[in-house]
Amino acid sequence: MTAQPGAEEGDAYSELTAYVQNNPDADDKAIYEKAKELDIHKKYRAMRAVIPELFTSKDVADVNKFIKDHSKLMVSFGTDSKHQKAIIDSFVAIIANHPELMGKTSNILMALYENDLVDEEEFLEWYEKKPSKKLGIDRDTAKQIVKQAGPFLKWLEEADEESDEESE
Repeated sequence: MTAQPGAEEGDAYSELTAYVQNNPDADDKAIYEKAKELDIHKKYRAMRAVIPELFTSKDVADVNKFIKDHSKLMVSFGTDSKHQKAIIDSFVAIIANHPELMGKTSNILMALYENDLVDEEEFLEWYEKKPSKKLGIDRDTAKQIVKQAGPFLKWLEEADEESDEESE
């Protein structure tokens, strides 16, 4: 696996990525402790360095389990807007690198939502802006991911409209 975009060789993010790559049996606590040791444990970029590296071909069969199993680690890095966007970006990168997941895009995003990792507003903003060019994903793949996310985002918008109507 390769270092995530935005991580220069020799920096703390590359070091964290290398740690995950070289220690496949490291648990989430050990990974977080390594991030803490590198003083990047509250940085959103740390998530981009970790999540795609943790994801292996065996996780393709049950992405929802992967999300649930690693949700505490993701929350440990932070829960603000930047951290939530980093989670979305990480899973967009995973989908781009595992084309067999393309058809599961809406389900993956739903799992992030149901596990309280990403708020509705962040998904809707991501959808409007489309995937970040910083992820190094070609334009056609990014468009396909956004298209596959459509059913989930439509559901989110409808649920938001219903809750607005109920509160009036």
